[in-house]
Amino acid sequence: MDAPKDLSAAEPDSIYQMIGQTTVRNQVTTLVDAAQQDGRMVDSPILMVGPGGCGKTQTARCIASMVCAADFRTVLASSLRTPADLAACLLELPAGAVLFSASRHTDVTRAERFDGVYIVDFRTDCCT
Repeated sequence: MDAPKDLSAAEPDSIYQMIGQTTVRNQVTTLVDAAQQDGRMVDSPILMVGPGGCGKTQTARCIASMVCAADFRTVLASSLRTPADLAACLLELPAGAVLFSASRHTDVTRAERFDGVYIVDFRTDCCT
């Protein structure tokens, strides 16, 4: 019997290598390309919402790779109960790192009220 193969080598490093989620890919490439053309990092938070399995985590990893992030870390949103919890996570990050907050439940209507948050809605392509 053959040994199991490591599938991590098949994971895309860039949003350009991903398939599916056309609307999401267009939004993300526009955001990242605009920041890179201006010679800056993506300077606004990105809120990715949608059901499990739509590619939110992989998209976040691709963004981190595309902007040459120093580190990629994931934190469960349920562990961030106060603003101080989030501040502690951010203070622990090395310069140039990306923090991805994974959550199964996100109140998008509430999040849309925050200025400066770029919302990428995976439900557009995933659930139609």
